[in-house]
Amino acid sequence: SAWNDLGSMHVARHPRRLYRIESHAGCGFMITRDFFYEVLPLWPSPTKDHDWDVWMRLSKIRGGRECIVPDVSRTFHFAQAGTHVQPLMQQAQFAGHIVTTNHRIKLDNVERMTLSEYEEDLVNLLQSPNIHYVNTSIHPCHKEFIPRNYTKGPVVIFIKMGSGQQYMGWRKIASQCLGLWHIDTRSHHRGLFRFSFYETEVFIIGFRFSEYSYLKPNWILEIPEAAEESIHTIEKLTLFNRMRFRHPEMEQYYQYYLLQMPTPTPVLHIRGQ
Repeated sequence: SAWNDLGSMHVARHPRRLYRIESHAGCGFMITRDFFYEVLPLWPSPTKDHDWDVWMRLSKIRGGRECIVPDVSRTFHFAQAGTHVQPLMQQAQFAGHIVTTNHRIKLDNVERMTLSEYEEDLVNLLQSPNIHYVNTSIHPCHKEFIPRNYTKGPVVIFIKMGSGQQYMGWRKIASQCLGLWHIDTRSHHRGLFRFSFYETEVFIIGFRFSEYSYLKPNWILEIPEAAEESIHTIEKLTLFNRMRFRHPEMEQYYQYYLLQMPTPTPVLHIRGQ
């Protein structure tokens, strides 16, 4: 896919980098001819109420496959209204994604994107001696919880996640604290979420669901799940975090970006002014 659900300005940095994820990224995608003919007979009837992209993410349709996505998106989501998207959601979830249209970018390590090679590189990185485990009792939304511009090595965080559908731990840190997509647990590879927080390389591992849970030392704390009663509060924080994690030097190149609170009206930036 040309779209990265976790590709906001403050978490996307590397136009040449690719990731493997266990979900179908719906905004600008390619599939093989074989896969098309495999799923076409299974496609839901138009008389049934369904979301085709959600259907594509079902495990029985995915069949163990993964999707390759770029760190920096090549497409963008611009609809202000639709069946499931309203202006507020557009500004909260889609506006502010960084995008590149440079078609001459040479992608890194394409030959290493097969499953065995990708996981070999991932494990080597996670077991490197310069790994920094986040182990603190301060709230994950505290400005010092994840160090910005930390370049000495990857930062690893563990969250409580019992299954692929159990997303309350991810929802807590993604929306409430980091301003990321949080409605479901898409964009992870076997329970591992990967992105850059400003210049800091971050890995969030869902414990115990992730196959990488074995890496957690017994003295490391995992972030607990969000309480059900706090979900309404979390939803309100999504827009706030768009303000909190700004990149003013980049916003001039992005046409629509929410810069004012509390109104969801976007501010128009015209290049050169």
